[in-house]
Amino acid sequence: MGNLTTIELRGVSVFVKKRPLLQDVSFLVGPGDVLWLKGPNGSGKSTVLKMMAGLQRPREGTVMVDGQPLPPGRFLTNAGVIINAPVFIGTLSGFANLQLLAAIRHVIDDDTVRQWMSRLGLDPAERMRVRQYSTGMNQKLAIAQAVMESPVVLLLDEPLNGLDKAAKALVVTILAEMRQARPDVTMVIVSHEDEVAPLVTRRLVIDGMQVVTDGSER
Repeated sequence: MGNLTTIELRGVSVFVKKRPLLQDVSFLVGPGDVLWLKGPNGSGKSTVLKMMAGLQRPREGTVMVDGQPLPPGRFLTNAGVIINAPVFIGTLSGFANLQLLAAIRHVIDDDTVRQWMSRLGLDPAERMRVRQYSTGMNQKLAIAQAVMESPVVLLLDEPLNGLDKAAKALVVTILAEMRQARPDVTMVIVSHEDEVAPLVTRRLVIDGMQVVTDGSER
């Protein structure tokens, strides 16, 4: 699954405490798609991202990756993910946290980690512990961990949350540059911020437990 091209939800249903959250949801995203996933609070958007990443299993239906079912206990590889508030090790610096994450796949070096932190306005030499970070600093660190390995898939839950106007513009620019450098990258973005609109090729709305809108933006 290192060269992902498509992720598909087929007839997916999810229940929370025996109550349906999603019912018979089906859609597919593929190379070059920048999907803006929208819907009311509590409609299941974050749950959709978790299922796509392999972090949660549906009660019914199947998550497909390149035409094959995503096996239980398997996660997307070569994917950058932000879902809810990422949990970092609070007693370590931001750089040390990203070093640990980079050591999992060994595809980037420390210099690349430093470059991404600097690009996002974080000082890689700063020894401040992450538990002392502001909300905005935590979000920038989350963005850095998601993009630093140049993934082929990005699943981003409220990537602009907690950022000021300049930082939001920077993140949108970074995502646009990634898409320009690799037009086949697949992005699924959950956001209530209109700043992501210029990136979007397709908009999907979930409401009432189902997909109610799925259409091109181009």
